[in-house]
Amino acid sequence: MFDAVLGESDICPRKPDPAGFLEICKMLGCEPSDAVMTGDSPTDINAAKNANARFVSVLWGYRSREALTEAGAEALAADAGELYDIIMSI
Repeated sequence: MFDAVLGESDICPRKPDPAGFLEICKMLGCEPSDAVMTGDSPTDINAAKNANARFVSVLWGYRSREALTEAGAEALAADAGELYDIIMSI
């Protein structure tokens, strides 16, 4: 279940613009620095950096561990259970 979902639109430009993430934070009443963004690409990492948010890269997407690490990934999750554990430890 999701509390909010946004896709590319007039108020949500393409990442790495952080506007979509920031709008979701606003909708949920939280600060970006208190949220965690997840994704599978360097573009996602850059969107989180642009929002001053924490980020966890997932390894079941389109990019390799090496590509994500080179892009600045600090936390990498191999599966949903590991993603949950990382988010809960932040």
